[in-house]
Amino acid sequence: MSKKNRKTIQKPSAPRRRSAPFFIYGTVFAVLCILLLMILHTETPVTSGEEAPLSSVPAPEPVTETAYISLTAPEAHERLQQEPWQILDVREDSEYQSGHLQNSLHIPMDQLSERATQELDKTAPVLVYCRSGNRSAVAAEILINLGFDQVINLDGGIVAWQSGGYAVQTNE
Repeated sequence: MSKKNRKTIQKPSAPRRRSAPFFIYGTVFAVLCILLLMILHTETPVTSGEEAPLSSVPAPEPVTETAYISLTAPEAHERLQQEPWQILDVREDSEYQSGHLQNSLHIPMDQLSERATQELDKTAPVLVYCRSGNRSAVAAEILINLGFDQVINLDGGIVAWQSGGYAVQTNE
């Protein structure tokens, strides 16, 4: 065979490797396109005469503060001298018997939901206390949820009351 008649066989060239920047830019572009499509797809259609919503995500609920207030023993003692309040002890029976605030009504925590609306006036202020202020804070929330207007938690409970030198009554 002559050299002219010979077909030259060329080796197939290796596939070209793409450079890293092209791959990164292409991936970023694809992700952005997908995000844009998702955003456009979730938008609420606007009818004539209405303004377009700023976002399809609802605004977060406003944070509300607790509806009851907490007072220290000196603050509560002073206010009790100025105005009549209902006083509620939410401790257990044995704790109540060992000493309680004068003229207090005793309703243990486990009975509060059933008895509170029957034995307390929803429109009058209620000072609620326990031993240290933890159970009474929970009780204050329960009273608010039951519709009581003015609920006051004794911060520090009867321990703080007695530490302040204020009188307690015993059933002896």
